[in-house]
Amino acid sequence: VEHLEYHFIGPELELEQEEEGMAPAVPTCDDCVSRSRTVSYSTHGMRYSQFKKQDSFVAPDIVLVQNAGFSEFQDSEDTSGWTSGWSDLSHLIPSSRDSLLIFTSYTRSEADKDLERVNKYCDVKVLVSDENPMRSYRPCRDWERDQDRDVFFSNQFYTVVEI
Repeated sequence: VEHLEYHFIGPELELEQEEEGMAPAVPTCDDCVSRSRTVSYSTHGMRYSQFKKQDSFVAPDIVLVQNAGFSEFQDSEDTSGWTSGWSDLSHLIPSSRDSLLIFTSYTRSEADKDLERVNKYCDVKVLVSDENPMRSYRPCRDWERDQDRDVFFSNQFYTVVEI
């Protein structure tokens, strides 16, 4: 890998600078500098389906959706959470055969439901679905119990699928 390019996309993003797509410079580690590797970042305050329509769009190698919540709302046109959120779920699937979709979930049961929803709308092959060793270690308490637990962690489970 010689260049790593991150695009943070979502309507809720607050831009770090006034211009769309601009993000603060993040220094590259000394090892990467010595090997002429570069890392760039940009932010985009829009939905991914809108981002894909831009002239500058290039199909990514990986699409990562953190704490996705694909199954949070009933998948019905009458449900505003669904229509304003994941009704265009198939837009997340990378167009390249060599690309991956990775998504994280708070709990095992949410991860299973999210995967079920992805399978309903997209033809994918599951590579892994497991507890995330890089999850947050900051606990979140939720009144909604899952598997007799009320404390969860951001990105606690991850799932990797390919087309």
